[in-house]
Amino acid sequence: MPDAARDRFAEGVEVFIAALEKVFVQLGRHEPHVLATSVVSELVGTVALARILDRARATDMLESAAISIKRRLSLSDAPTKA
Repeated sequence: MPDAARDRFAEGVEVFIAALEKVFVQLGRHEPHVLATSVVSELVGTVALARILDRARATDMLESAAISIKRRLSLSDAPTKA
């Protein structure tokens, strides 16, 4: 990846992490930067892996990550997997 593209991408990631961190600060979450960085990492990693898997495994991975993140963030509508 060219340096300019890498720099632009990195800037976008930092903006995304900072936005989540701000929300977590407002919610009074413990270690908001760590939590924001972890959530972004899980989201990006899950999507990257799902792109190379067959449809069934990708769906399972995406659904599992969504459930895990929602539980970790204590979101009230976190589903359970059957």
